[in-house]
Amino acid sequence: MIYLRKLNDSDLSFLNYVENDHENWKSSNTISKFENKELKLLINQSKLPINLTKQLRLVICKKSDHSRIGFIDLFDIDFKNSRSGVSLIIAEKNNRSKGYGSLALNILVEYTLKRLKIKNLYCNISNKNLASIKCFESVGFRKVSYNGEYTKSLSKKFNFNSISQFVCT
Repeated sequence: MIYLRKLNDSDLSFLNYVENDHENWKSSNTISKFENKELKLLINQSKLPINLTKQLRLVICKKSDHSRIGFIDLFDIDFKNSRSGVSLIIAEKNNRSKGYGSLALNILVEYTLKRLKIKNLYCNISNKNLASIKCFESVGFRKVSYNGEYTKSLSKKFNFNSISQFVCT
């Protein structure tokens, strides 16, 4: 149904589309537009070894037609303490709630455990993002904390009420 692959130069326009879509900013900490040079740098950095960048960004693609449908990332990778953050986005609303996110998470969790030897994953999700919570919980993440103050002053444009942290161990 899907596969994950590393970013490459041909992903620039899709990356620009996803990262600069204001609707997506509601679920992330993004508060300003990314310039093309920043996105090109992100692509170039993704070609470097994970142990240098402490991150891994993968493109989620459909097997049927190889179309890009989103991104899944490991960030703040800490090999010493065996932990990493995870983020996920399915770009188009018509591709959401179809199981693509859960499939991508399952693939990434297995890779992270077996290949990277990282045993602790976490994500931060707005409590209003019920679809994302359901997706992460479906692959074994569980809520461990709640912080109603965390994002109150993050951005005037997006007024998040609260955020919870989920872990998978």
